[in-house]
Amino acid sequence: MSSPGGRARAAIPLVLGVLAAVTYSDYLVDLVLQPEGVDQLAIISHLEAPGAPYAEVLRAFDVAAGVLAIALAPFFLRALPRGWGRWVPVGLLVVFGLSGALTGLIPDPCPDPASGCGGAPGATQRSVHILLSGVTDISLLLCPLAVTLVTWRRGPRWVPVASGLAFGLIVAASVLYRWHSTLDPSWPTGLSQRLVVSSSSVWLLLVGVIGARPTTDADPPPRAPRPRRAGPG
Repeated sequence: MSSPGGRARAAIPLVLGVLAAVTYSDYLVDLVLQPEGVDQLAIISHLEAPGAPYAEVLRAFDVAAGVLAIALAPFFLRALPRGWGRWVPVGLLVVFGLSGALTGLIPDPCPDPASGCGGAPGATQRSVHILLSGVTDISLLLCPLAVTLVTWRRGPRWVPVASGLAFGLIVAASVLYRWHSTLDPSWPTGLSQRLVVSSSSVWLLLVGVIGARPTTDADPPPRAPRPRRAGPG
């Protein structure tokens, strides 16, 4: 049986993972807060633009999700197999947290460039926001892939399997989003963007679950390949 201290330690990353997943899916909060008549499938950056209703709340959730992801990093590190390879997914998680928090602090001032809003300062801020959003998306996409590779031959089998499924889910949602972004109606893009955010939130929750597993001291060493039998002389 695990000790009370061990159970308490395991609960911390679980709680952090749940909170990170909820705060990253801030569009769910928007569904509750937004008044009637507001497009519930609008692009999320439109909902967080300066002057939009409850934009400050949504951006605060972005910052919170990034901070919570960084707080998960020590637990995530301890739960992964020992070696330099585990620093790759942990580093990607920290990069996601930093860039994600900054996207909340540096919002897109002009989600619709065709309107000509913001002027030169607004254009610069928009470029920074787009860059940070790209870093956030790429780091979160590569994180489950890195975990799959690092844990493939070490630790519980469910870790690489679940991480690989999460990677596939995020890739599928991202491809759908890129395809929908070429269409004229905006609602398919908004819908697929929410699928990307939701699949990413599933991964953040899974990071908390992985971080709650026992430390790697008892993990078996990598399985050595079987030696070939010598043929008949």
